[in-house]
Amino acid sequence: MEKLTPQYHEAGALSFKDRYEALDEVPTPKQEFVRRIANATERSEQTVYNWLRGVFKPDKLCKKAISHELGAPVEILFPEGQPCEQ
Repeated sequence: MEKLTPQYHEAGALSFKDRYEALDEVPTPKQEFVRRIANATERSEQTVYNWLRGVFKPDKLCKKAISHELGAPVEILFPEGQPCEQ
């Protein structure tokens, strides 16, 4: 049985890690959503994740910005009386 050896002298020969690193970073739809909200509210992505997890609630100005960005009323996006999920 012949042993497979890498052909380092070939142009374009990349290691396993180099091939991974060369891939484009394509954000998932959820990551893109978080970035969009972070940009609209001028807050960090971590803050948006905290809102989504229920750790914190966005203030009124952020709620308005999110409402404007998503085209949905604040009352629908942030119903009163919902418990904080932690």
